[in-house]
Amino acid sequence: MKDLQRNEKLIIDKNIPNPGIFAIVPIVRGEIIFYFDRHFVATPTNISMRVDEHRHQLSTDPTLPENFLNHSCAPTSFVDFEILALKALRDILPGEQITYNYYTSDWDDEDVFECHCGASDCHRYIRGFKNLPIEQRLKIKDFLSPFLLSKFYDGLSKDQKICHPGRRSVWGPALGGDLTKI
Repeated sequence: MKDLQRNEKLIIDKNIPNPGIFAIVPIVRGEIIFYFDRHFVATPTNISMRVDEHRHQLSTDPTLPENFLNHSCAPTSFVDFEILALKALRDILPGEQITYNYYTSDWDDEDVFECHCGASDCHRYIRGFKNLPIEQRLKIKDFLSPFLLSKFYDGLSKDQKICHPGRRSVWGPALGGDLTKI
């Protein structure tokens, strides 16, 4: 079919209402699925991916898989920002859609939309990491871009920064924090 594109691991299906990327072979957890184009622009668009405060990945080739990478609140992959590659978050079976969580790269309203991923813990409206409460931020902390890690506590109240269920403190040396500065 004209609207299907393949590489050795995936297929881009443009024949569905929301075109996406699907595995055509088993992909093992941690495996690199593809590398991003490494073309950067200074301002965000609804199809760019924030890498740093004023640095956004924007593909120069509209046929590359990264242009068809959809969001899911229960993603199958994540972005490794050190090498700018998409990696499998878990084992992915042939036929499964390859997705990532836009909250791991979008800060504030870069790409606002209603989510229909169907995950049991779906956020319903995707509005940027800045708008997430602390509990949801903690769930995705290990997959955040370096920029979002630097903004982890921005926009939260003092109580949200210090107290939340199951934690004595969320601001500590591991995140470069100091409780005396809150």
